[in-house]
Amino acid sequence: IWFLLNFEQVPSREWVGMSGEARRNAYLAMQRLAERMGMPAHEVRSLAALGQLPPEGVLLLPQPRGELARRERARLLDWAAGGGHLVIEAEPARVPDPLLDALGVARKGVRTKGPRKPTEIDWPGARRPLRADLPTWLTLEAKSPQSSQSPRSPHFAAGGPDGALLLQLAHGKGRVTVINDFGFLQNRRIGAHDHAELGWRIVDASGPAAALLVFTNPERLSLTHWLRANAAAVLVAFATFIVLWLWRIAPRFGPIAPDPD
Repeated sequence: IWFLLNFEQVPSREWVGMSGEARRNAYLAMQRLAERMGMPAHEVRSLAALGQLPPEGVLLLPQPRGELARRERARLLDWAAGGGHLVIEAEPARVPDPLLDALGVARKGVRTKGPRKPTEIDWPGARRPLRADLPTWLTLEAKSPQSSQSPRSPHFAAGGPDGALLLQLAHGKGRVTVINDFGFLQNRRIGAHDHAELGWRIVDASGPAAALLVFTNPERLSLTHWLRANAAAVLVAFATFIVLWLWRIAPRFGPIAPDPD
């Protein structure tokens, strides 16, 4: 009676993760935002489609990009020089990034101490500094593509005391934006701080009539990758069964005990 008088059953919310298209496409919310603002948005799911980009579009190019060959990288740079806007997520400091090397953007790993605070970005045209949760352990520096020793002045740079976290460079008739991390543009974090507004201002920098394209890494068909993504519990159970079976049939250590009389 005391429990019923002092407690009641109420509904509660529980995070169950993404589902459907949002689970597969981490930038679906960014695409929906662009569509609501009047900019067409869709995915680029193959390397062949990179050669058919609209001349004044905006392409989000997340990492990893190890599958991009020299021909695809040159094609992307030519597209940006012709008037496109290429938005690149930098690879980690210890991972080679030939695309940023061709653009003359150097990366540097930085050890940070203390809690991470949102970065305030004075974006041109914004009424106030935009707050974004950009990691500070990777900084960017614009250098000349011909000589890594001669720095050049970027069109726009934002960052913290250790270096730039976001760079925007003029490239021919177009431009290239390099960001050290795309996490603030993904579905789970685009609603925090000023992430949505910053993302829109980045993609809208090339003009309101441009189209937003998101490059989805074309992974090779692999049975092991599919099993890890869709049947992890089955794999764990099967591995446990194999270990128990091997333990059951393995010979015991020590001399064989004599048969009893």
